[in-house]
Amino acid sequence: MKFSLGSLADTQRFAEIVASHVRPRDMIVLAGEMGAGKTTAIRAISDIDPIVTDVANHDSSVDKARTTVGLDYGMLVLDNGDRIRLFGTP
Repeated sequence: MKFSLGSLADTQRFAEIVASHVRPRDMIVLAGEMGAGKTTAIRAISDIDPIVTDVANHDSSVDKARTTVGLDYGMLVLDNGDRIRLFGTP
């Protein structure tokens, strides 16, 4: 599936909607181009401080100070204690 979200608030709301539909043993992988909001979505729903792999962006064609170079990681804990792993690709 592909979604286009127009704002930070849209990204956060989308992440919350996805999180409300997960089941035990699910894993959520967010993929997209630089600046798509993958790290933002993980931060919006993760129950732990996300592990992020951001470094300074040296690509002048993209107006973004930092970019992800490895997998970002977060975790969503369901009401029954099951853990859903969250990954964001570079």
